[in-house]
Formats: sequence, C-alpha cells, structure tokens
Amino acid sequence: MKKIKVKKIDFLNWYFSDHDDLLMFAKNMLSELESNGFIKESVQSLLNRCGYVPGYVSENADDDEEYDSGDIELID
Repeated sequence: MKKIKVKKIDFLNWYFSDHDDLLMFAKNMLSELESNGFIKESVQSLLNRCGYVPGYVSENADDDEEYDSGDIELID
C-alpha cells in the first residue's frame, strides 16, 4: 500500500486540537523532565503512539478515511 502523506504541521495541529490531550501531553513532559532531566520527543514518536490519523489531515483534505499510523508518511 502506498503511504498517505501528511504534513508534520497538519498532524501536530490535529494531534493537539483537543485541549485535554494537550494538557495530558504537557503533564507527561513535566513528569519526564522531573524524572530524567530532559525530554526526548519527536513528531514521529507522537505518530507512532497514535492509534489512527484521519484522512482529512493528509494532502487530500477530502479524504474521510481513518489510517493506521503505520500507513502515514510525515512530510515537511
């Protein structure tokens, strides 16, 4: 299967569009800072933990499918 191309910024805007998800991410990052003294995070790691990505964030905004994170290729 051909990978679905998603711009990193579009993925991040979707991923953090929910206020509660953003707060949970911030709490996790604070906890990681407290435990490790640093944060190691990437857009790819966020995608890897994501259960699905809606097609409308892809290059084809009319796509109403949902895709497994393994089917996504992040682009600049």
